[in-house]
Amino acid sequence: MLAGGMKYSDVREMNGERLYLQVIDGIGNVTEGSYPVTISPSGEDLYICEDPVIGTRPGFFGEEDKAEMYLALVYN
Repeated sequence: MLAGGMKYSDVREMNGERLYLQVIDGIGNVTEGSYPVTISPSGEDLYICEDPVIGTRPGFFGEEDKAEMYLALVYN
């Protein structure tokens, strides 16, 4: 889910050190981009940066003025 609880569907594909994302929200808006990523050696941490060419960020970055986001794998 995106910020605010909005549901979405997406396409994800790794191409070298870049992650291609296409996100479609519940009302049909499409956001896509290719983002530089770094994965920690453990494979549990992921850093995603905004697209440096066009400055777009994945929807889950929210409205904050961030250029990168850190995600961690959490086990339940």
